[in-house]
Amino acid sequence: PYPGDQLTNIFWFVQISDIHISKWQGSKRADDLITFCQQSLSVIKPELVIVTGDLTDAKDQYKLSSTQYRKEWEMYNNVLHQCRNVRKMRWIDLQGNHDAFDVSALSRKRDYYRLYSASGGIEKCRLSSCRFTYNTSFGVYSFNTLNAIPDPGPRRPYNFFGSFDKKGMELIKKQAEASKSDNMTIWIGHYPLSCIISPQPGIRHLIRDGIAYLCGHLHTLQDLVTKMYAVNGENQYELELGDWKDNRKYRIVAIDHDLLSFSDNQHGDWPVIIVTNPKDARFSAPVHEPSLRIMHSTHVRMLIFSTSPITNITVKIDNQKIDGKVRNVKGPLYVTKWNPARYKNGFHTITVIATDSHGRVQQVSQEFSVDGARSSLEVIPSLILLHDNNFFFRILFFVAAVVNVIPLLYFRSMNYRPNPLTRPFLRLAQNGRIYYSLLLQELYIVAGGPWFIGYILSDSIGFMNVYGLYVQGQFIYENLTYVHGTFQLLFFNLPVTFSIALLLDPIDVSPDGSPFNLNQGLKIMKRAFNIVLHHKLFLFIIMVGSFIWQLSNCFIFYYTYGLMALLISPVRTWSLFISVYLVKISW
Repeated sequence: PYPGDQLTNIFWFVQISDIHISKWQGSKRADDLITFCQQSLSVIKPELVIVTGDLTDAKDQYKLSSTQYRKEWEMYNNVLHQCRNVRKMRWIDLQGNHDAFDVSALSRKRDYYRLYSASGGIEKCRLSSCRFTYNTSFGVYSFNTLNAIPDPGPRRPYNFFGSFDKKGMELIKKQAEASKSDNMTIWIGHYPLSCIISPQPGIRHLIRDGIAYLCGHLHTLQDLVTKMYAVNGENQYELELGDWKDNRKYRIVAIDHDLLSFSDNQHGDWPVIIVTNPKDARFSAPVHEPSLRIMHSTHVRMLIFSTSPITNITVKIDNQKIDGKVRNVKGPLYVTKWNPARYKNGFHTITVIATDSHGRVQQVSQEFSVDGARSSLEVIPSLILLHDNNFFFRILFFVAAVVNVIPLLYFRSMNYRPNPLTRPFLRLAQNGRIYYSLLLQELYIVAGGPWFIGYILSDSIGFMNVYGLYVQGQFIYENLTYVHGTFQLLFFNLPVTFSIALLLDPIDVSPDGSPFNLNQGLKIMKRAFNIVLHHKLFLFIIMVGSFIWQLSNCFIFYYTYGLMALLISPVRTWSLFISVYLVKISW
């Protein structure tokens, strides 16, 4: 069937993400969610609600340490019951990384997700993937989960990325095969796919038959990127949803005659408009959906929701008001006749303006094409969602390592007369005690030496290195360790090396001693540079800044992972004392 003027072959559901119910901050998060259920869901009337992780916050009052608080889960469970009382609907709530902070794999201690969530008690859904189906008179629709949560779940900060092992990938492959014959498959998870570490052929390849992947986790990047959408190489949408925590975002997804459309909305903003036919050309997916149904459709179709009656609707195509009258079929579905043959070439713009009885006005404009052609998405969100984080952060780390290690090795082997710019570093390399102390610190990090040994979980000791964490017999891959490794090398090791070299032999770049033939302007710049570098206050500022940065990291290790992590910490605590000693003997 083709999209026409009947309320058939259509359903819709709601997605929420990153609620972060907290006993310390943001008490209105839970209250507003209850209000959302009572006011919004009673109007939207979705067939199901999907919550893509981070149901609770699990941070302490200072936002540094983390564990599971039963009180937060009781608050979430109360929200769950009140929402279900408003409307009998399926509620699928996935686990986020915050929901796994400090959760033991051995005893399931503090695993409140299993006890207080709607989906946590389903044992099969605690594996890497499980399948929910929605059966209708016009077809079967699969919602397949991706559970990339680490097990056990380390305490923050080293619990930000997800991962799958080969066993998990096999289960995902089976779920993908099981849903191949369904009308449509939608994958749902907490992490964007760029934040999941997986073995070859990669997670995107396994779920390539799904039309879309819905997720959360990135929280609009502190409002820098409020809408993150991308289409990957498998012609699949990757749709990250902004958080409920601070931004009160939610998404309505509509499937109309097997064509998927959606709208991301702010809680309390009405009316809400979703044009389901013709659908937004940015998300055209002929590989996964029957896009040519648009060409054979007879009506423009819109879902319009509001807490007040809709009093006026205007539909324009390419700034020309459409000829047909807009009428309400039933519920939120509004239609008007159109002739898609008039728009068969290229892209066109449809605009819908809706007004409700409270005088609230909403306008939606989107490009469309009747032949299934896809228009482009914004570049920055696509880069964030599609780039390979695992590769990118590793490259950054190894570049930082090269910047630190290679100069030391080079100056150690240097056998010709240095110029004034390189002489201090040659002097450093010739001082065996200082040279080997600095070099071994950097090689220790690159070689995977433990940064600390401490309580990765509140009741389990493990260690962390630049490649991940080891606890309860499991090695957990975590890309954030590469990020912190890069910062350690660039913001501590490198400034300390630079400062010690200048303390041993300040650079002489005065015009008279310069071996370079420079014009007068550059000579003046060099003289100023020479004054700065000769001034020990400059070096003092660099060193104090680096030491304060390192000291703050030591405090975070202590506060997060305990006293043991502070005392047995070669990369943070020990290197701080070693560096202070090296500066002292160089002064």
